[in-house]
Amino acid sequence: LSSVIVEDYPSGGLELLDPNLDPGSSARSDWSTPFVLVSIKPEVARWMSRGGLRAGSHTVTCRAVATTRGAFSLPSAHAYSADEEELMGLSRAGSFVIVEEGKKTLPDPNDESAVAAFLKEAGRQVQEIPAAPKPCEGGCPNGGVCRPDIGQCGCFVSGVLQDGDCDPPAGILGLRGLPQDSTLINE
Repeated sequence: LSSVIVEDYPSGGLELLDPNLDPGSSARSDWSTPFVLVSIKPEVARWMSRGGLRAGSHTVTCRAVATTRGAFSLPSAHAYSADEEELMGLSRAGSFVIVEEGKKTLPDPNDESAVAAFLKEAGRQVQEIPAAPKPCEGGCPNGGVCRPDIGQCGCFVSGVLQDGDCDPPAGILGLRGLPQDSTLINE
C-alpha cells in the first residue's frame, strides 16, 4: 500500500512542537518508521508513508507541551490512503488530565464524577455532558427536520426554525398521481 497519510489532531490543552525547531526531538531523522512528518500546524500533524507500506502496525510520534490545566478529550488519529479513498482507519480516542507538577493525585480520566470533583476543587468550571440524541417518532414526513435535542420535528419558515413538522404543501399528489382527497376506483 502506498501514499498512506496519517493525521493527528491535538487536544485542547496541548500544543504540538515542531521537530525542526525542537532540539530534543528525534522525529526529524527517525528512519525506523515508514512515515515522514510532512507538516505540523497548531491544528494537525500530518505524516506520509515513505513508499510502500507493509502489513502490520506502525507508530508515529510527535512531542507536545501542556499549555493549560484541566481534563481533555484526545481525538482519534486518522489514517487513509490517498490512492484508495475507501481505505481508512481511526486510532482509539481517549482522555487525560493536566495538573501542575507536584500537585494533587490525578483522578482516573474514565471516572467522570472523580474528574468533575477534581476540577471543581481546582476552581475550574465543569461542562455538562449533553444528553443522548432523541429520535423523532415517525420521522418528519412533511419535510421538517428532526431536532435530536428534544426528539421533535421542526420546520424552517422564512429562515426561522419553528416547533412542529412543516405543513403539507397544498395540492400534494397522493397515490398514482391523484390528489389525496380523490376516490380511487378499481376497474
